[in-house]
Amino acid sequence: MSAAVLEVRGLSKTFGGLQVSRDIHLDVRAGEIHALIGPNGAGKTTLIDQIAGETRPDAGEILLDGRAVTGMSTARRVRLGLVRSYQVVRLFDDLSVMDNLLLAAGRVGFLSCLPRPVFSCRAYRERAKAALAKHDLTEVAALSAAALSHGQRRLLELAMVSLMRPRVLLLDEPLAGLGPEQRQAMRGRIAALREQTAILLVEHDMDAVFALADRISVLVNGAIIASGDPQSIRTNVEVQKAYLGHG
Repeated sequence: MSAAVLEVRGLSKTFGGLQVSRDIHLDVRAGEIHALIGPNGAGKTTLIDQIAGETRPDAGEILLDGRAVTGMSTARRVRLGLVRSYQVVRLFDDLSVMDNLLLAAGRVGFLSCLPRPVFSCRAYRERAKAALAKHDLTEVAALSAAALSHGQRRLLELAMVSLMRPRVLLLDEPLAGLGPEQRQAMRGRIAALREQTAILLVEHDMDAVFALADRISVLVNGAIIASGDPQSIRTNVEVQKAYLGHG
């Protein structure tokens, strides 16, 4: 069994009188896709926000490679390799596709490029060109991100986060808004990322979840009610009643 790259221990969060995270324990192992599923309002994005450092938990601990990152800023977590995507794609819309990728590559910070601007660094540019080709974005490299279709924006976001060389990648509904063919293609791209990084995947497409995930955790009303391999989750009576719609 692979070692845990990301560990969440006893995470709790309350907004006003509403407890959105209830003593959550979760881990993501090297080379693994761990899916987090649950109904709308279960607290999935709030949990991702806490792991990424955008929301401070009231209690609990987050560890990356055994190192506590709970009190660290989002930027510092990114530098350590904890990277996320968003439900609504966030890009630098006024910049070209290539420049978006150069900025993503620059977040890693090669020592050889530190004295020079990101946009003129040859090492960054070579990595960005490779990402363009890998994600079928070469033909739109000079376009502004704002000019892209929704599917292309999803591809650009995935290319950017993968360029940041994550240790753990938090993917928040990467298939949202895609058509059937685009969903199938995106599933393949996410599966291929398993070789590069551990992934915590939040997704409502159950076909994709059961096809991609090595393990699945089910979040309902802010609490994990079940965690295990896809088959054990599919046949779990409590999960069927709470989320999968039958029982």
